[in-house]
Order: sequence, then structure tokens, then C-alpha cells
Amino acid sequence: MPILERQNFYSVWTPLLFFFFLRLFTAPFFGLGVDEAHYLLYALHPALSYFDHPPLVGWLHMPLVYTIGASELTARIPPILLGAGTTFFAYNLVFELTDNQKASFWAAVGLNSSFIFGALFLMLLPDTILLFLLFLLINTFIRLLKTPSLKNYLLFGLILGLCGLSKYTAITFIFAILAYLIQTKNRALFMSKYTVMSVITAAITILPVMIWNFQNHFASFTYQGSHVAGGDSFSILTLGKNLLIEFVAYSPPLFIIAIYGFLKVFKNKKELPQILFWFGLFIVLFFMFTALKKPALPHWISPFFVLFIPVGIGFLYNEEKYKIIIYSVIFSLILTILIHLELVFKLGYFADLKSPFRDIYGWKESAKIAKNIKPIDSDIGVLNWSEGSRVSFYANEPIFVADTRYDQFDIWYDKNPIGRNYLFIETKSSKQKIADKCNCSELLKVGSYDAKINNRTVEGFNYILCKDFKGLK
Repeated sequence: MPILERQNFYSVWTPLLFFFFLRLFTAPFFGLGVDEAHYLLYALHPALSYFDHPPLVGWLHMPLVYTIGASELTARIPPILLGAGTTFFAYNLVFELTDNQKASFWAAVGLNSSFIFGALFLMLLPDTILLFLLFLLINTFIRLLKTPSLKNYLLFGLILGLCGLSKYTAITFIFAILAYLIQTKNRALFMSKYTVMSVITAAITILPVMIWNFQNHFASFTYQGSHVAGGDSFSILTLGKNLLIEFVAYSPPLFIIAIYGFLKVFKNKKELPQILFWFGLFIVLFFMFTALKKPALPHWISPFFVLFIPVGIGFLYNEEKYKIIIYSVIFSLILTILIHLELVFKLGYFADLKSPFRDIYGWKESAKIAKNIKPIDSDIGVLNWSEGSRVSFYANEPIFVADTRYDQFDIWYDKNPIGRNYLFIETKSSKQKIADKCNCSELLKVGSYDAKINNRTVEGFNYILCKDFKGLK
């Protein structure tokens, strides 16, 4: 490939290696986030699938977890590698569109300078895997269009199945592909004798998810349907709030550049831009629908931005709008580097219980304290699943989540809680309190711990023993 032959500053390896080592350097210096810990627990509880998501995010952790051990560093090696792979594909995509190495360089730097991708390429989420597979899927689809061989049909089915093993929202990719085939009137590809082989390959790949859901009364499908598309009515205000969050989370100038890139492929009638357009359109339609109904997490729409931040930069470069690119990317890059430096060195001063590190600092120590001080006849308890993920991982034991929602913790912790004793961890920043939520024969505070940075309390933890748990109030 011409990209790999010219090893100059603007080659793919410059941004790839820079961000790879930046993330590798940062990885060990902060605790696991809520979702990170949850998906590491997947790896520690092997199963065909899970309540919250398909299993690939947990399976991907297993090789390192069971050879080297689970830690902050080993948890972050897979997303760092996936981030490097996604950077490589994004660079190549823009090179295909522009035939310009400098455009590809700035596109790769811009992608990695977006704040959300800085997180997704450092902390493994299902979205991290899906972004990497999205580029593989597009590349394989293009190969299939050019050479509709049995090998390419099977490979396409396999990658499509892996997308399904990553995240349920990969279903939008199927609609995008079908829309492109309908637009181009490519009946031959769809009606090929090999099509059924591709479908069978994809179906076999996602079979673990189907078996798990069948065994568990389709709990995961039901939960995700409610989680993503729940809500009683549509609200423009809700959509506006979600868009504002995404505007900030992806970096404001890069957000605008992505929209510009999407508009450019809409007008461009060549094969690759049209394929990108249909992928972008169905991703946007799906997440616009969900964002109208309820608050959406900003990384849900990341497949759109992983394509169109680089594509937008590529088109701007071809139009010689260099200042827009440089100012937008450098602004985002500086903020990204500052965030990494803060994660490592923790130089900032924040008011007590107002630190941005509240979710990633102090939980390891807190869980270990709880494990050491709890009575032998007690289990550890928390009040919501987000606390449960970190406490369960760091304490290395199943924990009881005192809420009414059925979730993955009810599968992992299958004891009847009534009549048992629990040492609850109560965070000082939370509005939920044990005394207000739980019925116990006796409540007794047995200790506390404050996690501090620069003599400021990041999070405080109270340890409250609940004797003879009688249920929730």
C-alpha cells in the first residue's frame, strides 16, 4: 500500500504511535470507571452472553485477565490496541477519498483528539469494539462489491456477526447496506447463491446471544429495547439537550466538521462516499429517534463521528481550508493532552466531593476496606449497580445491589437477601442513604474512609452494617 511505503512525518504511524504511547502511559494512573469494571466482571464470570450487552466486550478481556491478571493496565490494553487499529483504518479511509497523505494525517489526529474517542480508546466499552469492526465491515463490503466470491461472503457474514456480538445497535449497519444495494439496484449481490452462506455465518456467530436470551426469557433484548428506546413521548427539548452534550463531548469544532463531512458525502455520488452516507444516515436516524424519547449517552452515536470527523477533515483539506483544520484539531488536541496529564499527575484542586475523579478514585481502597472489616457472616452491599461494578471487581466477590431493578447482578448474586447481614458501602456524595432505603433489624456504622487528592475529599465512604435485612422500604 502506498501509505505504508512512505515513512515520513505524515504517515499513519505518527498519530497511531503518538496516541498509543500517550494512552499506555496514562492507563495505570487512575481507577476503573463504572462501565470498565462492569465489563471486566464479564470476563471473570464467563457466559454465552449477559443481561446488559452481548458478550464480546467480556470475551476480549479474557486472554489478559486469565494470563496476566486483571488490573487497570491490563484492562486498558485491548481498547488502546483497538484505538490504534481504528486510527489506521480511519487514515486509510481518508486516503481513499482524497489521495492525500497530509489530509489523512490530520484526519487521524483529529479523530484521536475528540474527547469521547479519547475515552473509548482508553477504556473498553462495547462501542470501542464496534468502531473497529465498523471499518472492517465497510472494507469487506467494498471487497464484496468488487469480488463477490464465497470467501468474501463468508468474511462479510463473520464480521457482521461480530458486530452483533459487540452491540445490538449494529443492526443499523444492516439497514445501511440494504439501502445502498437498493439505491444502486444491485440485485446480483443480494440474490447470489452465496448470500445464504453469509447469513448462516452471521447467524452462527451471534448464536451465543440467541441461546442466552432464550434461556433467560429474552431479558437482554427486552432491557435494551427499553433502555435505548424507552420513554413515553417525544420531546424536542430532550433531543436538544442530547445534541448539546454531544456537541461538547466530541469537541465543538470537530462536531461541526463531522456534520460537514456527512453533508459532503451526501452530495458526492461516487461509491465510497455513498456507502458512507447510508451508514451515517441510519446511525443518525436511529439515535435521533432515541434522543427524542430520553437522555442518551454521548458514546451511543460514536459510529457516526468515527466516520465523519476524519471524512470532514479530509474534504476540508482537499478544499484547502487548512486554517479551519489546524485550529480545530490543535484546540482539541491540547485539551486532550491536558486531560491525560491531569489523569496522571492530578494537579487540579476541586472542592470536596466535586472532583471529576469521583468515579475513578478511591473505590479500590474502599472495597478492600469493606472486605477486611465485614463480619464473617455478612456480604457486601451497595445501593445501585454502578457502585456494585467497582466494589465487586475490587473486592473480588459477588455483592448485593439493594434495588428493585432486575439486572446482571441478580444473576451473579443469586442468594435470597432476606434475613442476611450486609455491610453496606454508602457514598457521601449520593443522595441515597441506607436508612432511607433498607429495612434492617439494626443499622450500625462501623467505619468510614475518605479518598483524598491534594488534601481535598474526592469521595467519602461510610460502612454501615445492616443486620437481618428485611427488604427495601
